[in-house]
Amino acid sequence: MDYERAIRAWALQDDDVRQFQLRIDQLRLEYTYQLCAGVLVDKRNARTLANMLYAILIGCEQIHPTFDAADTRHLLKTCVAHFMP
Repeated sequence: MDYERAIRAWALQDDDVRQFQLRIDQLRLEYTYQLCAGVLVDKRNARTLANMLYAILIGCEQIHPTFDAADTRHLLKTCVAHFMP
């Protein structure tokens, strides 16, 4: 079962679950930002890259049919390549 998708669907209908999902997304985004900020000098670009990477990952899980791991990895690598010198 796809737990991520199920929890996100549940969060659309339940305020407590929505608050939990919001907190999880904030933690994941902050962690992703910290990783990007450790590599990129421009912190605004680090924030943009972190947001894009997270959006790609979550979006690939929500699309029906979901992207397979290779397709998701390719999208993520392509996104990163645009920010790396």
